Amino acid sequence: SSGINAEWPLRPGDFTLLSCAKEWLPDNKLLETDKINQILTYNKTYVDSLSRYKEVLNKALCEVQEYCREKEWLCEIRAFVRTWKSVERYKGAQASYIQEVLEKLKFWSQHVESLTTEFDTSNNLFHISCSA
Repeated sequence: SSGINAEWPLRPGDFTLLSCAKEWLPDNKLLETDKINQILTYNKTYVDSLSRYKEVLNKALCEVQEYCREKEWLCEIRAFVRTWKSVERYKGAQASYIQEVLEKLKFWSQHVESLTTEFDTSNNLFHISCSA
């Protein structure tokens, strides 16, 4: 067994950095970082484990990025709110423009109501909370 799980969460024993290094180290001998890196670079178990951890991390990061992309419309609301002064700005505006703004506000209101403010990545590596 290579010590690699198929799914997250990984168990503490799955991380093989120390066990790989110990295979080549005499008892109580300290090695410099460069020497440890050189030893581990050629250890298949370590390289495979590191590759798997990168895959798990990248999968979770992609899910977080997708979540953020799906919520980009919130930036438009923020920009609108930041420029809001008062309802006076619509005094004398064309009815079609005011109707457009009201429809946009209604749309935003409905979507904000149903907004998911928390989620976990499918491998449970990250928990994202936007409710604070």
